Amino acid sequence: MFKGMSQDELVEVLEKHCKVIHTTFKRTDRDGLSKVLNETLEAYEGKLIITSKDARYQEYGVTEFFEEQKDQLDVHVWESALGKENQKIAERADVASCSATSHLPSLAP
Repeated sequence: MFKGMSQDELVEVLEKHCKVIHTTFKRTDRDGLSKVLNETLEAYEGKLIITSKDARYQEYGVTEFFEEQKDQLDVHVWESALGKENQKIAERADVASCSATSHLPSLAP
């Protein structure tokens, strides 16, 4: 279905789908990512966050952002070794953070 689509076309599909499922879509560049993350977390009053282990978080500054906010945020990285404990944490989480290969690489440096 999405084969042959460009990164920008895939982002447009994502943006339209977010409207359908009543999800807020925000697009930014690499330099603005921390600001947008912070604004979004504040808007949703997010304090407990569950996230995936993704090497791109380091590349895009997300890991650094979480470390800088450690006094305000409780960030849990999903670890398969924890099994069901991850699910319990996810149920309590205010925000879930994940990445999608269709949009992170398109962030401009």
